[in-house]
Amino acid sequence: MIGLDTNFLVRLFARDDARQFAAAARLVDEAPRRSLTVGLIVIVELVWTLQRAYSFDKMQIEIALQRLTEHPNLLLPHLDFVREAVHRSREAGADIADCLIGLVNRQAACSTTMTFDVRAAKSDLFTLLPS
Repeated sequence: MIGLDTNFLVRLFARDDARQFAAAARLVDEAPRRSLTVGLIVIVELVWTLQRAYSFDKMQIEIALQRLTEHPNLLLPHLDFVREAVHRSREAGADIADCLIGLVNRQAACSTTMTFDVRAAKSDLFTLLPS
């Protein structure tokens, strides 16, 4: 089992460095089935990086996440969270990363996640804290 970091995945989706993209793609394609792990923190950081540094829109982010979840050589221990976050993001208009944060907190028995983020508060996972 091998863990993958955010920079590795960014190279796969941004393709901003041809050599690193080729090396990353080769590793993923040649790895044994479900032997490369993508953790939840990496997913959150990937979403933020693709949005902020590479101007990916929500649909591009969803496509990237779908490619990760469907690749036979990748293992996402929190696959259900990723899928539910994408679904909730579509429904509420909140960011996928925010929905992941809210879902993790809900699993930890939190009744809500307090936020100042108006977009995040569109999801029932969050409560807007007035300032």
